[in-house]
Amino acid sequence: MLPGPSGAGMFHSDFSNSPGNGPGAWSLWLAFVLGCLALPLMPVLLPAQWLAPALLLLFAPFRVRSLQLVAAGVLGLAWTSFHADRTLDDQWPDPRAGEVVTVTGTVSGLVETRDRRARFMLHTDDGQDKDIPGRIRVDWHWFTGMPRSGEAWSFELRMQPPGSRRNPGGFDSSRWFLSERIGAAATVAGEAGRLKSAKRRSVADFRLALSEWLQAETTRLEPAALHRALSVADRSAIPRELSETLRRTGTAHLLAISGLHVGMVFASAAFALRWLLAPLGFLPGAPVPGRLSLAGGLIAAAAYALLAGFTLPTRRALVMLFVAVAGLLCRRAIRPGQALLAALVAVLVLDPLAPLSTGFWLSFGAVAVLVWGFAWRPGREGALRGLLRAQLLVAAGLLALNVAVFGQLVPGAFLANLVAIPLVAFWVLPCLLFSIALALAGFHEWAGLPLGFSDQGLVFLMEFIRTVEGLPGGWFAMPTAQGIIVALAFVGGLWLVAPRGVPGRALAPLLMLPLLIPGTTELDKGEFDVMVLDVGHGQSVLVKTASQTWLIGTGPGDGEGQDLVASTIEPVFRSAGRRELDLLIASPERRGYAGGLPGVVETWDPPRILAWPGYPGAAEPCVRGKTHRANGVDLEVLHPAPALPDLGDNSGCVVRVAGKAGSILIAGSVDDAVEARLANHGPSPDARVLVAGRHGHEESSTRSFIQAVNPGKVIFSAGAGNRFELPREETLKRLNALEIPHAGTNHCGAVTVTFRKDRMPATGSVRGASHRFWDRAAASSCP
Repeated sequence: MLPGPSGAGMFHSDFSNSPGNGPGAWSLWLAFVLGCLALPLMPVLLPAQWLAPALLLLFAPFRVRSLQLVAAGVLGLAWTSFHADRTLDDQWPDPRAGEVVTVTGTVSGLVETRDRRARFMLHTDDGQDKDIPGRIRVDWHWFTGMPRSGEAWSFELRMQPPGSRRNPGGFDSSRWFLSERIGAAATVAGEAGRLKSAKRRSVADFRLALSEWLQAETTRLEPAALHRALSVADRSAIPRELSETLRRTGTAHLLAISGLHVGMVFASAAFALRWLLAPLGFLPGAPVPGRLSLAGGLIAAAAYALLAGFTLPTRRALVMLFVAVAGLLCRRAIRPGQALLAALVAVLVLDPLAPLSTGFWLSFGAVAVLVWGFAWRPGREGALRGLLRAQLLVAAGLLALNVAVFGQLVPGAFLANLVAIPLVAFWVLPCLLFSIALALAGFHEWAGLPLGFSDQGLVFLMEFIRTVEGLPGGWFAMPTAQGIIVALAFVGGLWLVAPRGVPGRALAPLLMLPLLIPGTTELDKGEFDVMVLDVGHGQSVLVKTASQTWLIGTGPGDGEGQDLVASTIEPVFRSAGRRELDLLIASPERRGYAGGLPGVVETWDPPRILAWPGYPGAAEPCVRGKTHRANGVDLEVLHPAPALPDLGDNSGCVVRVAGKAGSILIAGSVDDAVEARLANHGPSPDARVLVAGRHGHEESSTRSFIQAVNPGKVIFSAGAGNRFELPREETLKRLNALEIPHAGTNHCGAVTVTFRKDRMPATGSVRGASHRFWDRAAASSCP
């Protein structure tokens, strides 16, 4: 038990032993929960056969009852492993990536549309190809018929495994697909036809109609998009710039329906009902108003969760509310820690894959920190003081998780949320829901009044948030930290918000310093680091010297905002501890190599750009003879020659980066014709490491070129499961015959090479460094 005031024993007694020699029920449940929570850390899954032995150990009358705690933990891990294994078995197999198959199924959920693209979930019919997953996320570009929830359709789909681009600090979509139990990502590649219309209007149809009504009734673009997000969880209309503002101010959670919103609806409905039903307290034999208000609040929260599509965060919040309300209605004295544990158990039993969701950790973490911080203080506090304390508790307690998950430190989030939370809770959301209720009741002429109030609240909110965003020191990008540093910082955060009686609280910040002031790898003159980013069918290579950062290629994109800059390249910059871009090379004018150029320029505004001739900007042509030097590291463009006409992909830049510690050649998009010219004419292309051209196509990386470069390692930039089967088997056979090791981003995620003096270049990869069971590639094949 923690030393301190008498209230400090409360948290410990929540999980105290029952009479006898063995652990109590709460202790067993806690061990079960800890076993379940270990799932995201597993490199491989626990065999399902461990379920039965764990149950026997748990329920058999053993003399050594302490083994039951171990059995409960193993049972929790086996429970989650069993469900994860079944979900993985339902995923589309890697060998069939890119295959076009005919699939029939029923559209479910809200259909999102943006820029002539529809995205929806398809529940497939039984009796088809045995490899067809039960749930498929479908993208339909330039769709010709608007699918609606409940309709049966037949599609020719190009199927892809739920793979993931793996980059430092980036979003792990493989983990997300698994947590959502989605077995494949597909695009409509041929015929599509409606088999039958929905028999009746579904909840999703109602959500779509409501989304369209809100869009039409709200006069401003941003409030309309936010109204849709707050009511039906449709975030497809939120502009990219607004999403970035919300992220940089730590307020994105307020405008994405989560447990906080469900709790707001519950509290508002319960309070309103308690006030309306107060006269019942004077009638003999009448129901207790307090109980009726709690039950009504729970019904209102469930209705709001249904409106939001019963997403995972809303389901978790409903379970937590149900546990708390059930305890109050049954007049059972459940301590805060026990209530939280009961909710955790209920969620993990109903949704064993919940620990794979980031929202699970943030939502339960926030509740745990508030329980930890407020349970010791039985006295009543004013609303303003309570809000201030809650903000401080959550900011300090979840600091480690926020830095680890989002790669950012947001001091301005305290000020932003101090205004934003009550504004959304007491102004925007009540007005919005009241407007929807009036519209459903048929009072359309009255519904616009509260909707206008909600509109004004959002306008004020966005003006305030943008003011906070502009304050100096409100946001800092943070590099990726090791797991042990995050764990120590999390313990430090909990220690910091502990009650006054806990000793040594002043030392808690020391545990957080390694996370807040991360050490950086110092590069000497002539040393540099290279990272070949995992950008799918494209190329982007990051080079770091002691003081400069260079980017060669921007990855795929359409040049109009649909690119990987915000989702992939910028998080890599943050994880590397770099904020500025000193040199950008983007050539040729192809989507895979320069599709993200506008986004990169907008984000970093690099002082020097080498691009293709005719690029409409302040750029130099990327031609042979161009050089760049910093910190003893030289970059030289070897191709194309200045006088050459446009040769398509063969006009792409071939770049060599060299220092005292070694060299790397980035072949870009050229084929064997250019490779032959490089091998026989001009500067020598020799390098210790080669980033192969054309993603490993058989028309590149010829034997003569490889021998001229004489690399010790070859790296391929290719997408996982790409339909072009890159890198090609012929290319790999050539390298194997020459006994040259190779690695590809398609299997290993981002590949890194470090060049240090007096050492051979060292190669690593994201999957090789931290392999998890949902990674489809074997860790043994990655450096």
